[in-house]
Amino acid sequence: MNHWIFQANPDVFDVDTYLNTSDEILWSVKQVHYLERMGVGDKVFIWRAQGRRFQNRVYGIIAEGTISSRSHDEQADASGLWRSDVPPTQPEEFEVRISLTNKSIGNRRVVRSGWLAEDPIASQIVILRMRNQTNYPITEQESRRISQLVSNTGNDWTRNECIAALKVHCATYEKPLSRLSRSPVSDTALLLGRAVTGVYNKVLNFRHLDPRDERAGLPNINAMDRSVWAEFYNTDSNRVMENKLNEAYSQIYFGKIVTPRSHSSYKDFGDAPNDDPTELQNFAKRVRRGQTAFRDNLLRAYGRACAITGEGPEEALEAVHIVPHSESGINELNNGLLLRADPHHLFDDNLLKINPTSLNVGLDDRLRDTSYWQYNGAQLRHRTDGSQISTRYLLVRSSAN
Repeated sequence: MNHWIFQANPDVFDVDTYLNTSDEILWSVKQVHYLERMGVGDKVFIWRAQGRRFQNRVYGIIAEGTISSRSHDEQADASGLWRSDVPPTQPEEFEVRISLTNKSIGNRRVVRSGWLAEDPIASQIVILRMRNQTNYPITEQESRRISQLVSNTGNDWTRNECIAALKVHCATYEKPLSRLSRSPVSDTALLLGRAVTGVYNKVLNFRHLDPRDERAGLPNINAMDRSVWAEFYNTDSNRVMENKLNEAYSQIYFGKIVTPRSHSSYKDFGDAPNDDPTELQNFAKRVRRGQTAFRDNLLRAYGRACAITGEGPEEALEAVHIVPHSESGINELNNGLLLRADPHHLFDDNLLKINPTSLNVGLDDRLRDTSYWQYNGAQLRHRTDGSQISTRYLLVRSSAN
């Protein structure tokens, strides 16, 4: 299945009326070199251009659907909606029929061009740089991200989403607030399926509610904002109850209650004689390797080789929880990486990070003059079945750090 953006110019064609009155639409394929790649089931997003006659109209994604058929001889079903002398379809042109699954025509629901331009995933779509075509291919990852935005744009914020935004406010309290890629705002936008601007503005709502913060916030507060703030702000101590907030956040996004972080002790694994060094060594291995099944799954998934360096041997490889097991209790494969012991230490100390968008390795500048620097910018290795790790837990880890 391929993924597309199809553009309409409102100066030329009344696309709003067309979409409002039809759930099955026809669209021209003017970039004929893409015809061989278009097929039934392909995902399509409809883009309304700004045009010159409708400067006040928001432009961007206004509908989502799938290709249901393709033809070069179907009768045009919107001939009365053309606003110019341009014929609806030239005789030699192909058309595809699209079944619409989601419409977001009203200005409040449009996925705006500016939002996509600052998005950590969708910012590279070609239509943002070259706007004179009708048909544009996009990647599957871009398609998934845009589909999330279509589904969520215009919807009121839920309690769960507000909790995530409040967590960003706490993480950036007395610090600069950025909407750049890999910032807490950007990572939370990916986690929620919201626009980066939407998360940024919601954090500013909480800044406005925070009596400790003298910086300007956004005053357009709603009842849900006030409810969540009242739930987690202690007026007696004049602070956010961050332990309670972290527990709620973990319950929502991990399905688990956060337990206070503590260092593993020998007693956690059963007493061993102080004079038995072999037992102590086995204890250390159990602490580092974690649950047997979790490690075995990772060994199989990565072919008994480090997910970053591609090296072994098996005895030097460790099962790594992306979101710490002590906080989440999650042993899913997507919450794990198989790493050599030394990259594992760097990962734990946040000297080695994985970009949740590109899945590329990012190293702290303090490692620039070390042998590890050769892996800076490298992408995580694919698993043996050709799949790549889900970004879900990487996003959660990134937003928490």
